[in-house]
Amino acid sequence: MGGKTIRFLLSSTGYLLYTLVVLVGLLWLLFPTESVQAWLEQQLQDHYPGYSWKIGSVGLALPDGVVLTDVQMASAHGGDTVLTLDRLAVAPAVEKFFDKEKAVNFSIHLLQGDISGRILLGSGTKEFTCRGTLEGLQPAKLDIVRHNLNRILDGTLAGTFSGTGSWNRISQTSLQGNLKLTGGTLQFREPVLGLSALPYTKIETKFKRGKGQWLFEQGTLQSKMMNGTFSGSVQTGDTLAAGRLQFTGALKPRSEMFAGLNNPQLAEVVRTHLKSGGLPFTVNGTAAIPGIRFSGELSQALNSLKRSAK
Repeated sequence: MGGKTIRFLLSSTGYLLYTLVVLVGLLWLLFPTESVQAWLEQQLQDHYPGYSWKIGSVGLALPDGVVLTDVQMASAHGGDTVLTLDRLAVAPAVEKFFDKEKAVNFSIHLLQGDISGRILLGSGTKEFTCRGTLEGLQPAKLDIVRHNLNRILDGTLAGTFSGTGSWNRISQTSLQGNLKLTGGTLQFREPVLGLSALPYTKIETKFKRGKGQWLFEQGTLQSKMMNGTFSGSVQTGDTLAAGRLQFTGALKPRSEMFAGLNNPQLAEVVRTHLKSGGLPFTVNGTAAIPGIRFSGELSQALNSLKRSAK
């Protein structure tokens, strides 16, 4: 009796596994690529109406799950491509299959780097939470920054993030985390303390995103020329150039900066107004014309020096 039961269980299990293999194989071969691709493009369009979307291909791959390639985000008014996702893979977390709270793992390759993480889905709700990491992103590859702002945002970007949101309003997902840029150069539209550009070793900041703006806190800048601290916000606009920047902070010049200045008068002005906390500054303007300003007597002295040089 026991032997028959065991044989029955083994044969049933074998048949079940065979059925699953066949079903998975059929799903793989008959995956409705065109219809899924059209549906995904429409979903992206609904959540981000200011942009047009185009997906190069959709398919299944093990163990990555559903894989999208060459996902392009462009202005809805026929502008340049804003962002291209080279590859996006989404797969359910197997260990969460029988839990009330389901989970989805994702990985994105873009800007020569990777974003990966997990989305946790609440049971019977449209709310979700997410968390993940960024590694090796190259923001200099963002052509829209160069085209719209006539500048390059370079360096290597890494960080961590977490957030909460709703499937009905994905574009309004709130995010927070930490960002770190290393090995890049800040370019200035006009010289700042005699510098047209500032090579930096590291820029770090905490960030929050919500209600149409990005908040940056506890920001630090490290470079051979100067160090600094900053905090502030970026208010999104209809275009990248129209985004509003509001920052406050302080710069602390180092001896290397003074040694590199070819203007003894400028060096003397900076030394005279340098306080223990550094040189206070503000940024208040659009992304196209941010407008860095130094406070108090230093600003007056710099303006006077600029007029005398004409």
